Amino acid sequence: MYNNGKQILFGFYNGKFISKGYFDNNLIFNSNVVTITINPTPNDAKVTFSDYGIGIISNDGKSITVKKDTVVNYTVSADKYVSKTQSIVVDSTKSINVSLDKIIYTLTINPTPSNATVTLTASGYSQSGNSITVPIDTNVTYTVSKTHYVTQTNSISMTSNNTLSINLNRQKYTLTINPTPSDSTVTLTANGATQSGNSITVDSETTVNY
Repeated sequence: MYNNGKQILFGFYNGKFISKGYFDNNLIFNSNVVTITINPTPNDAKVTFSDYGIGIISNDGKSITVKKDTVVNYTVSADKYVSKTQSIVVDSTKSINVSLDKIIYTLTINPTPSNATVTLTASGYSQSGNSITVPIDTNVTYTVSKTHYVTQTNSISMTSNNTLSINLNRQKYTLTINPTPSDSTVTLTANGATQSGNSITVDSETTVNY
C-alpha cells in the first residue's frame, strides 16, 4: 500500500510480523532489523564486526545493521591499547560505549650491590619493591644509591617490559699523611700494593696501612 508517496509493506515471516517502509525506493524503516553502534575511546579506534552469518544488512565501520536477534561479535582495537572483543545478541537498536585501556609495561631494576636503594618515579604511579608498572610511553626516572657508592640516575620511556642491571661504583677517597719532621718518609699500602708519597686514593671502605 502507499501512503503520501511512501510504500509500506507488512506481513508475517517465520512467525514474526515484519513491516518495511520505502520512499523513492529507499528503505526508511524495517521493524525486523536493528542497528548496533560502537562508540570507542579513543575515538580513532578501529571497530571490526564478525561472525554475523547472513544477518548483516549494512556495515558503515562503527555501526552495523542486522536482522533482529543476530549474534554479532565486535572487536575494538587501537595502537598502544589493549583490544576488547565481545559477543552480543542484537535484539534492539542500541549504542555501546567501549573504553580501551592502554598497554602497560613493567620496569624492574636489579642493583649491585643488591641492598642499594632503588627509587622509581612516574607521575601518578608508585613503585612496588624495585619495580614499577605504568602505561606505554610513560617516562620513568630511576635512581640507585647507597652510602659510599656513586649514585646513578637516569630515565626511560616505557615501550616494552624492561629489566635493568645497575652496577654502582664505589666512591673514591684520598688519605694524606702530613708528617713531622716534614722530610719523613711515608709509605702507604692498600690492596697488597705499596706506593711512596704522602697521599693515596682508594675505593671506599678500603683498608690502608701507613
